[in-house]
Amino acid sequence: MKLTNTQQQILKLLLSDPEERFSIRRIARILGKSYTLTYHNLQKLHQAGIIEKKPVPPAQLISLSLTIPVN
Repeated sequence: MKLTNTQQQILKLLLSDPEERFSIRRIARILGKSYTLTYHNLQKLHQAGIIEKKPVPPAQLISLSLTIPVN
């Protein structure tokens, strides 16, 4: 999987504090990106098994996946 610049920035943020869970809005705010752009990039990372999403209404909390995807 070739990562976009935004996906690389997201992973760098998540790796800076692997125990932390971030909301999509918080990630977008920290990176200075739009919510929509951040959401779509997170969807692709989630589909690849790189991140995990935990629904906590009204948000979703994002963290690094504890398992390594094998392709």
